Amino acid sequence: MISVAARVFRGEAIEGIGFSDPPLGIAVKVHDGNFRVVGPIVVEVLKQLGIVGNTSGFSYLQRYERPEVLNARKIVTGHVVPEFKLRQI
Repeated sequence: MISVAARVFRGEAIEGIGFSDPPLGIAVKVHDGNFRVVGPIVVEVLKQLGIVGNTSGFSYLQRYERPEVLNARKIVTGHVVPEFKLRQI
């Protein structure tokens, strides 16, 4: 059972999410302030922590998993794909 307690803060490419079950807090900050990458980063963090196996059971998360990048003419020129590994500190 995943239970989201509260979305803590959002702005200037900062996202904070709190869970009550499991008891966990996640904070994401994108240094260049580009908010379009926050969603894919949060989805990848949830996957790497084992909270979400895949987004098929979470329709809200599916649009953030690999969003399209469009140019000024609304032509798809790529996708936002986070590439990182969490490490324990």
